Amino acid sequence: FLARRRGSLLDAREFSIPWDSGIAGYVFMAQKIRNVTDVNKDPYFDAEMDRKSGMNTTSILCVPIVSRSGATIGVVQCINKISHSLIGDSSSGGTDERFNFIKGSIKSKNSSKISISHTVFSKHDEQLAECITSIAAVSIENIGGLKDDYI
Repeated sequence: FLARRRGSLLDAREFSIPWDSGIAGYVFMAQKIRNVTDVNKDPYFDAEMDRKSGMNTTSILCVPIVSRSGATIGVVQCINKISHSLIGDSSSGGTDERFNFIKGSIKSKNSSKISISHTVFSKHDEQLAECITSIAAVSIENIGGLKDDYI
């Protein structure tokens, strides 16, 4: 989301949060990646967003979007990384990227049972997210997405 100045709030289309609240607020202000493996142990976690959204957040990877001038213009927040593996499918070596999400359940295209579990975000995930946010910052600036009311 873009961080839009409206008093002391960040407007994120679906939810508005105080600019200095929660993990996203910390990352926005500090311009530092925050990789949280257990949100219940993180001093910046604000469970209010879980209550509003119905989510059950366990882990978060939050990365600032920083403009060429060095201003933070938003954050990207990844929630609840999952891992998956196929059970009983020797042809794929135990993992398969070809699956569909159907009404909250997962069904493999080759009908194998898929095991899903939560895991933590890795250093590789952090690097990938940094690349994505760098591209996002340039794209936002290039389309003129930063007006006077944006930070």
